[in-house]
Amino acid sequence: MNLDKSIAINSLAEPAEGITGADIKAVCMEAGIFTLRKNGSRISTKDFEEAIVKVAKQPQTDMNFSEKMFA
Repeated sequence: MNLDKSIAINSLAEPAEGITGADIKAVCMEAGIFTLRKNGSRISTKDFEEAIVKVAKQPQTDMNFSEKMFA
């Protein structure tokens, strides 16, 4: 799937500050799913924005899990 030519990658990077690589992957996957649901062929800025909101609402995992497990 291709990106729409109007996407400004820099504008998408600001709300993504501080998230993990796994979160970025999830955002990209969700943006693609939003596009497919609309029968689109190019991922738009709106698709990415909706995906960022959806991924941001998901509960975060405990980053200190291994520390607690082996403490």
